[in-house]
Formats: sequence, C-alpha cells, structure tokens
Amino acid sequence: MSSDRAWFFKNLDGYTRTQFQCFVAEMTLSDDECEYVFCFRPTDAVRGSPDQYACRYLEIEVEEVKAARREKRLTDSIAEKSERELKFLGRVAGP
Repeated sequence: MSSDRAWFFKNLDGYTRTQFQCFVAEMTLSDDECEYVFCFRPTDAVRGSPDQYACRYLEIEVEEVKAARREKRLTDSIAEKSERELKFLGRVAGP
C-alpha cells in the first residue's frame, strides 16, 4: 500500500470511528483507477442481528486522496461526503 493510501486509510478510519461509530472495512481502487471505493461498517454491530452486515459505500477521487495527504488533513469535501453517507450507519446497529 502506498504511503498516500496508508495515511488516508488510517486517518479516514480514525475520523469515521470517532464521528460516526463506523470503520473502514474495505478500500479498493476502481477499475479505471480514478477513485477509491470505501466500505464502512458500524463498530458496534451485534453478532447475529439483522444489522450485523450493515454497510455503506463512499467513493473518493484519487486526486482528493492525494490532496488530503499533501494538506495533512481530510478535506471539507470528504467530511461532507462522510456526513451524508455515514450519519445513520453507526446508529443502525447501536443499542
């Protein structure tokens, strides 16, 4: 894994764990290599519950990942995408 990818994975995972009670379960590069596709799952999913396999996907352009690495922070655009896609996922599996 390149240093940009590793840095981004670690930072996005930490951010989404804190903000949305979700974790990055998968990070794949699209076939055309223009964007990364992230799969998120709730951190507190109860084994055996219907929500055990709940997930949401988020697509982030490769250039945006590189920009975040250069700026040493997740961009506002990434925060907005995360909020839109993940705000309910962590709560789905919660108590």
